[in-house]
Amino acid sequence: GGKEKIKLGGIVKENAEKSVELDPESYGPHIILGIYFRELANLNWCLKVFARACFGEIPEVTNRDSEKELLRAIELDRTNICAHYELAITYREMNRISEAVKYLRKAIELPPADHQDKRIKSKSETLLMALCE
Repeated sequence: GGKEKIKLGGIVKENAEKSVELDPESYGPHIILGIYFRELANLNWCLKVFARACFGEIPEVTNRDSEKELLRAIELDRTNICAHYELAITYREMNRISEAVKYLRKAIELPPADHQDKRIKSKSETLLMALCE
């Protein structure tokens, strides 16, 4: 839920940023940061008020911050299905539907590299159908 996301989000962000410092060429931490920034940017006002009350200030981030991290992940690994899918989700949040469709199609056409990729490809197909209706 939203409260748990806020509570754990700072720890996730801190560790992802440390990972980038240790290995700037690793795509994984950029995906994590991209998802974190998107989730925080799109919290409803009620959860933002709760977060400020419980945890003090929360980072002011935008979907553009998410986009930047996810594009970096793709730059580091152009065949990563998860990065393409997550970038499509960010573009959907930004109401940039044609770009979301482009990255969903790319996620679908890439060959699976691990067990999670099949699930992500399926989610990509479902979202693509919904966006193209």
